[in-house]
Amino acid sequence: EALARAVAGLLADPAARAACGAAGRRRVLSRYGWGQVAAATEAAYCEVLDAEPAATGAG
Repeated sequence: EALARAVAGLLADPAARAACGAAGRRRVLSRYGWGQVAAATEAAYCEVLDAEPAATGAG
């Protein structure tokens, strides 16, 4: 019921929809940008290889 009200509110308010979409995009980019993906991939490989990550300054 609460979700239905929230969705109905967004459907009725184009500015709120745009703000919500922009906030979601910022959140995704901050968590899943290429720097974060590269750092997580490097960390996973290092864990498998039992090695230390390179000090590249990336991320």
